[in-house]
Amino acid sequence: MLRHVVSAALLVLVVVGAEASPAAAADPCALEARCAEYGHCSPSGGTCLHRSDADCLQGCQRTGDCAFDAKSGFCTVAKAGCAKSPACKQFGACDGDVGTGECHGTDAACAAATIGCKVEGACGPIGGVQQWACVADEASCRRSERCATFGECGVQDDGYAAATCVATTTKDCMASRACKRDGACQRDEASKTCAATEGGCKRSLGCRELGLCALAPEKGAATLRAPGAGLSGCWAGDDAACAAAAACTSRGACSAYGGVCASRAGLAPPTCEVVEITGLVVTASSEHKATPPYRFEAALLVDRDLRTSWQPASKKGGVGEKLTIRLPRAATLTRLEVAPGFQLRDGLGDLWLMNNRPRQLAVRAGGVTVVAPVADAPYGTTPVPLPPVEADVIEIEVVAVEKGTRWNDLAISELRVYACE
Repeated sequence: MLRHVVSAALLVLVVVGAEASPAAAADPCALEARCAEYGHCSPSGGTCLHRSDADCLQGCQRTGDCAFDAKSGFCTVAKAGCAKSPACKQFGACDGDVGTGECHGTDAACAAATIGCKVEGACGPIGGVQQWACVADEASCRRSERCATFGECGVQDDGYAAATCVATTTKDCMASRACKRDGACQRDEASKTCAATEGGCKRSLGCRELGLCALAPEKGAATLRAPGAGLSGCWAGDDAACAAAAACTSRGACSAYGGVCASRAGLAPPTCEVVEITGLVVTASSEHKATPPYRFEAALLVDRDLRTSWQPASKKGGVGEKLTIRLPRAATLTRLEVAPGFQLRDGLGDLWLMNNRPRQLAVRAGGVTVVAPVADAPYGTTPVPLPPVEADVIEIEVVAVEKGTRWNDLAISELRVYACE
């Protein structure tokens, strides 16, 4: 990110690495998904709450209540006002003042919102029960990125909350990027989203590239969190799918294991008690030059804080960049947890959305490679299977990325390794 403030000279590739600092590791809230999503980032009385302006900024991107009020213990509108809040430019919440405690939409601001309108289709005019939120209509949904990407091209208006864009027809699902890429080609009535189908998986880009040609056995939300399951729920169900995929030719990953393709046949998940391995040391093929107050070294991948990120000095958006994780001891591996993107939200706005995120990773350990998708999840971590082998070194290569809306810089906020106890 922020490449426009860095020298235009070519950045030299470096190798860097460090362990997580004891101070960072001592704060459990910084690694919680609710810190990234809601700004509940400060320990307080045995739980995690807002306790600073930075905490409020992390969670105020839609509502504009971005300043911490010590007297009440709640977030409120900053003294600079709603028009200076990231919620104004991103979501059209430009009206209101300190006294309201929250910023409100205006018709003009809703129509100009960079995320609310352009991405989500909520272009106004304002509405909802409280008459403050930007709402969607049929035309704005059709123009939105959610329509093109996820097939959410129609409107849901239940008469209570603000109208939003949802999937209303299977035809829209079939025309979406999610269908072509992830097999999500069928409208699901319960969730109002596009869901994967057996035929969609077989026709998808994920099938051709990664062998993700079958529906994962789990259904619903559990599928999205299953190691090996693609974002839509397609995965590699047999060796034939892997043998026909590009991952077989390019990485030797020709056999199915845990829903992904692996370079060794006959792998079986270990049956053991699983623990997180700490004390990791991470090195990178390159790192982006620091642009204060932001730093991007590889050590931040294991600082146990979702609000920091490693970013490489890559002119290819991060494709081909490599990471090496060194464990303090050899262990039988089970899974990797990846926090994709820069999961910080501050005065610049939603840095997760603005920067590139990893979409496909090739992970090698103990002489075995697996090639896996990474769910494009904005909060917390998402699982990636590791080869079930004993190893003390894990190598990761970025195979493909999800593009950001502003910068062509890859970001990863955190890595966690799990293995047999």
